[in-house]
Amino acid sequence: MLPLTRVVHCLIFWALSMQQPMDSAGETRKLPSFQEYRIAHVYHGKPATPVFRTREELEFRTRIRRGAAKGPNFAGHYAVVQWGGGTGTGGFVLVDVKTGQIFFHAQPPGTGPEFLYNLDSRLMVSDAYTGPPDSEITIRSFWEWTGKEMKYITRTTNPKGLPGGFKPGEH
Repeated sequence: MLPLTRVVHCLIFWALSMQQPMDSAGETRKLPSFQEYRIAHVYHGKPATPVFRTREELEFRTRIRRGAAKGPNFAGHYAVVQWGGGTGTGGFVLVDVKTGQIFFHAQPPGTGPEFLYNLDSRLMVSDAYTGPPDSEITIRSFWEWTGKEMKYITRTTNPKGLPGGFKPGEH
């Protein structure tokens, strides 16, 4: 059974994404790119030890410590640390590798959530899959990390290809 706070985090992340307007089928507009959200400086110092504040963070302390110890992989000085929970579930945290502070903890909804992010960009893209396996719909949501929270930008369904400026294999 999932702890109540993890379920609440999951529902908040999902609700924020789902309540935003979806692209209409005929609409064409420019989607955010990683270059538009570039950061000026990448931290190269020794990663700080994560500071655990919640029971859920402590539950995944080994995974979080190992992920943070690898150094930043997102927005200059943050480590995105992910884990799978089986059956298409999982969770992630953002750890500031300069201070050890854990800023964000969520268990995104959907089957097989995927995250796209770069070391030199504040943009995070999440792909969630909904529907039966033979007719899955991909919902791609675009988020900006402000240093305190994920700020929703937009979303689209069944995107073609990778977002502009994504560097595969960087994370």
